[in-house]
Amino acid sequence: MKRALLEEFRQAAYSHLGRAHDATFELTDAILLTRNAYSLADLSVVLQKLRLVW
Repeated sequence: MKRALLEEFRQAAYSHLGRAHDATFELTDAILLTRNAYSLADLSVVLQKLRLVW
């Protein structure tokens, strides 16, 4: 149930983001998964790790 609700939310949000929807979602994932990000450089490291997982 929770997974279906999350997927529905992500699809709705994704459709409203416009042309940069992929980059915006990647940045959002990095922000949500990072506990101590003090700069954009910190977030870019997280993004690289996320790309390796996918």
